[in-house]
Amino acid sequence: MAIRLRYFARVRDVMGAAEEAVEPGPGVRDGAALTEWLARRTPDAADVLAHPSLRLAVNGVVAGRDAAVRDGDEIDLLPPFSGG
Repeated sequence: MAIRLRYFARVRDVMGAAEEAVEPGPGVRDGAALTEWLARRTPDAADVLAHPSLRLAVNGVVAGRDAAVRDGDEIDLLPPFSGG
């Protein structure tokens, strides 16, 4: 399974890139498993990826961590934003 990840704000900082293509393997079927896989792969990002305020967007639609992740998906990892 190949997916495209896009990182924003603090997530981008800790991941060291704005985006990447990954092949996480067959055990990654939802957003929770994806963030856990990323945290194991990038331990310095584990706290940010596990934070309860982190949101995912799957193919442009904001979704919970229980959202399915499928081959070819584009997943955005969105920390909380502030501003006014």
